[in-house]
Amino acid sequence: MSYFEPTLVNPLNEDPALLIKIKNEKRSFLVDCGSLYRLSYRDMQKITHVFITHTHLDHFIGFDSLIRANIGLDKTLHFFGPKFIARQIHCKMLGYTWNLLCRENLKIKIHEIDMEELSEMALFPSDCFQQCHILEKQSLSNNILYREANFFVTYSRLQHKIPCLGYAFTEEERWHVDKKKLEAFEHAPGTWLNEIKEILETRTRVISIKVEDKEYSMSYLQKCLFEKKPGQKIAYITDTIFNEETLANSIELAQSADILYCETHYAAEDIAKAKDSYHLTTQQAGFIAKNAHVKKVVGFHFSPRYRLSRIPNLQKEIEDSFKK
Repeated sequence: MSYFEPTLVNPLNEDPALLIKIKNEKRSFLVDCGSLYRLSYRDMQKITHVFITHTHLDHFIGFDSLIRANIGLDKTLHFFGPKFIARQIHCKMLGYTWNLLCRENLKIKIHEIDMEELSEMALFPSDCFQQCHILEKQSLSNNILYREANFFVTYSRLQHKIPCLGYAFTEEERWHVDKKKLEAFEHAPGTWLNEIKEILETRTRVISIKVEDKEYSMSYLQKCLFEKKPGQKIAYITDTIFNEETLANSIELAQSADILYCETHYAAEDIAKAKDSYHLTTQQAGFIAKNAHVKKVVGFHFSPRYRLSRIPNLQKEIEDSFKK
């Protein structure tokens, strides 16, 4: 069962923005913040965390739309991004007049990544976003910048003539019922099965549990009925030159991902243009996907220089390189 439900917001040759819905929860994450006019206010109001790769116009122009949809809500909107992202967000907020705000309006928390350090800052409606409040700094371990009970988010440094980040969203290992073992078990499936699964996934300390009229130890039920499987992983790489360092970082970030969203700004034949502009080609994207052993690669962020009718051919170049 998929925990993340990712969808590219825009057509493949327009602004980058990946919406990741969290299954069975009324919230979403957003990776990059290109034009968001295709999202409804309701879609944008469900966004709680935004992961910015870099602040070129096509990756950040949707910021104002996102703020407009959320400004009246009593919520905190988290932004993650490279060095100077806090200053840039603060300057954007200072560009408007906020005299009608109250304390119950939108709060903004900014997580700025610089090498292996994470700085946390905040903007509050109580002072009309005038001050960027420094909260804390912490060292990052294993490139993990955010974690919840069911998943964690990692980052990787890329090169686009400016600091640029790639991101991966990895679900923790999940407990699954072994159907063959369940068929051989002496009790028919019931609500007790979900209860045991919840205990395992929440790591609640329980010694034993009753199944119908019989008492079993949790360790026995775990071994007898369940198996642990890797969770879902979504990786996102965009706007980077293809060199030894970024190749290694990209492969590590996307390793064994279920889906890799990888920019493919140029066709394989335009490799010189890709190198000059610090972008990837279709062939390079496929090479990264292959060496990272991902299950599926989705090319996006194609250059507007290519007609829409050519995109299927560019996708084929990615697949050919991926499967080569």
